Amino acid sequence: MSSTLSTVSLNDHFMIGSAESGHDFVQNMYGMYIRFEQDIVSEETNLDIAYRASDHIYKPLLVSSLGHMPPPGDNIPASIIQSGIEGGDITNEQLLKITRDYKDEMVALWKTHKPNTRWKEFKESPLGFPLITAFEEDAAKFTYAVEISYEELVDSPHRMFTAIVEYLLPRQDNPEHERFGAAKRKIDQNIIDKVINQSGLRSRREGQHEELLTSVGVHKQFLSPAEIDEVNEFIANL
Repeated sequence: MSSTLSTVSLNDHFMIGSAESGHDFVQNMYGMYIRFEQDIVSEETNLDIAYRASDHIYKPLLVSSLGHMPPPGDNIPASIIQSGIEGGDITNEQLLKITRDYKDEMVALWKTHKPNTRWKEFKESPLGFPLITAFEEDAAKFTYAVEISYEELVDSPHRMFTAIVEYLLPRQDNPEHERFGAAKRKIDQNIIDKVINQSGLRSRREGQHEELLTSVGVHKQFLSPAEIDEVNEFIANL
């Protein structure tokens, strides 16, 4: 079997996003798609399946905040990706990026990690403005083959998730391996539907309270108009 596989087609891909951007949620959805498509019955989590997707002849999807995550941290800092690019082991085609409204991200970080602190204290803490600044500085070092927003994924789940899976499906890129990739895999829209339904993606739309901290527009529940303006000004000056 190994002689029919193209290692180039099955190399690692990275979904890069700041903390609470939803990058791990996308990884989970991708692992869920592979689980359903391959009828995987195991103790593996969806995240594990996505991480080791090459076992199922899919491109692995790893997540990274470039080292800028709350404890216990991030095991794929910007330096790892940078050295991979410099050494020719990673290309821009392997880099995907997801963004989310930083006002929502900051509220999610605040209420998850520092719920007993005041907003004024949190925004100046290491998990507030400094974390976003550090991530943006590192994220700007790279060029991304795919860029999506969390808001687009939530509002147009079928279109956006199909596009992600389409990009990650293995393609034939080695003429010596004729069996592998002779026919590019086709996306199963029934499985796309199943993943979207079971992931609870729609419950993250604005106005939903089932998944409050992951919902679009959650900052409106916690920040005053003046505080919102302050974050907008900070973001505009990044």
